[in-house]
Amino acid sequence: MSKQVNSFILPDDIISNMKNKIKDTKKLKIELGFALCTEKDSKVIIKGSECTGTRCSINAGICKGNQIQIGDYHTHPGTVASMSITDMVTGCSVDMECIGSSRFNNIICYTRKTEESQCLKDISSFEDEEHKILKKDSEIREILSSPKSIIKTGIFNVLKEMKQYDDRVFKYNANRLKLLKNNFDRISI
Repeated sequence: MSKQVNSFILPDDIISNMKNKIKDTKKLKIELGFALCTEKDSKVIIKGSECTGTRCSINAGICKGNQIQIGDYHTHPGTVASMSITDMVTGCSVDMECIGSSRFNNIICYTRKTEESQCLKDISSFEDEEHKILKKDSEIREILSSPKSIIKTGIFNVLKEMKQYDDRVFKYNANRLKLLKNNFDRISI
């Protein structure tokens, strides 16, 4: 059944495509998605080009020359259908940002409730912290991937780094959720 998202109509075929991307993400364990577009003078959403990302990032798809890009849809392989800081930065500049969770099998579309400039001002300064956290996550995963790396680093140092990382992620998520609540409305699909 079609879904109303602000002034736009999300038709059944687009919702079905979103669900299929969740299924594919479960198999591939990477972010997948596509651009959300409309024809001129239409409020019915159509699918733009598809995009393929990594375990934790994706570049947006694009619309055809005569179409208007109103947002994006992408999946999250192992987390909830919530916006990262990078998703929020993108969401500040579009009409909607939709995310599907392969872990929880749900889709949520986010629409900005503040002015674009205020949204970007509130959120942009946190984007660098997100990138640092993702880098540290990769470093820790690399160490934990082999017993030799753990021994070389030292178990005490590994545990210390993991504790510091957990504290940093907790603070990041507290800020992220506050920014999300203040700047975006959510619509379950």
